[in-house]
Parts: sequence; C-alpha cells; structure tokens
Amino acid sequence: MSDASFFVTERAGDAVIARLRCPVVGEREAGVLGQELASACEPGKGFVLDLSHVTMVSSIGLSMFITLYNQSKASKSKMVMFALSKDLRSLMKVTKLDKLLTIVADEATALRKAT
Repeated sequence: MSDASFFVTERAGDAVIARLRCPVVGEREAGVLGQELASACEPGKGFVLDLSHVTMVSSIGLSMFITLYNQSKASKSKMVMFALSKDLRSLMKVTKLDKLLTIVADEATALRKAT
C-alpha cells in the first residue's frame, strides 16, 4: 500500500472524518499517519477517525493515537474513534486507552460526540 492511500479525509459539518485504509497500523504506517493526520486536524473542529478497515495496531500505532489525542486536545478539537473491530476494542480495553480516548460504535454517534 502506498503512503498516499493510508487514509482519506472528508468534511461532515464541523468535523473532519479521516477514514484509515490500511489494515495494519505498524511502525511505517504510524509514522506516515501521525504526521498526515495531525495536519488534517483543524483547530476547534471535530476530528473523527474511522477504523473500520484496521485489523491490527502495534504499540507504535497506539502511541500515535495518544499523540493525536493530545494534539487535538491542545488545538481545542475533540477526537473520536469509531468502527473498531472486536480485537481492537479488546486491545483498547487491555491497555486502558478506552478510558482516555472516546470510542463509539458508529459514525453518527462519533460526529455527535466530536462536535
């Protein structure tokens, strides 16, 4: 998968939705995604991550999500993640990131919580 196809963004009202297209968020993907997603996050706007295509996240990928959360919080944006697989939800629970990050089931709920 080329770097350019790791995700696509779209606007939805006062939010930006980033739809991740890579099934694995490992070291290479996290490096590219971290920089590109940070630039897609707009101050004061909702920032929604669609993880429906993601099946595995490495520890570096988890770190990237924490960094994105901190950056969005600093820019007065609210980051919300949705459509996590059962395995990713379990990973978030085990690492207790479900306490830090806002994780919901569907896009409509994510947009409501982000704006």
